[in-house]
Amino acid sequence: MYTLLFDCLSTQFFQLEPQLIEITRGLIVVDSLSTATPYTPPSSTTAPSQGLPSLSVPETTSSEYWTYQNPQGRFRIPLPQGASLTQKLDNGAVYATPNQGQLVIMALENDAAVQGIVAQAVQGKNFHGASQLQSFTGNPVQVALYSSKNPETGVEYATLVGTLSGKTLLILLVLPTTEYQNASPWIEVFFTRIEAQ
Repeated sequence: MYTLLFDCLSTQFFQLEPQLIEITRGLIVVDSLSTATPYTPPSSTTAPSQGLPSLSVPETTSSEYWTYQNPQGRFRIPLPQGASLTQKLDNGAVYATPNQGQLVIMALENDAAVQGIVAQAVQGKNFHGASQLQSFTGNPVQVALYSSKNPETGVEYATLVGTLSGKTLLILLVLPTTEYQNASPWIEVFFTRIEAQ
């Protein structure tokens, strides 16, 4: 049995985690230390990944990541700390997130299906703008912000719609607008740690 210890300040974890992932992907068990190849860190933490690790099952919903593989791609999504699975879907999952949010992740069959669900999800909502983010594996992530008000409760909600260029992945994050500022640090980290192949 081998153990790899990764120790850092919690405030530095998300900055250093991509390097840890690259190191662990390059680990090889050998008979003697003299044949081991030393690790060379990538020149940038946003360099494209060499590919996601093989999945032994089509879908897992561990406490740290949601992973899924279908003919259109393989996806690995980091879950916010404290997220809990509330519903499994045929092609995705629904999670309760910190800050009273709900996260829906779906791997769909084609771009038309993605756009169809996006149209339904944002119908009647106010558009506030979109941002182009870059995941550390090199995937461009488009994140659009919408808002709406529940007519029964009067609560205002922010809806974030995340899509990846050329991929069939859809991410919907809904949370009360009063929680949006408090959630913004983990939301940005969440979108920039998405892996897609």
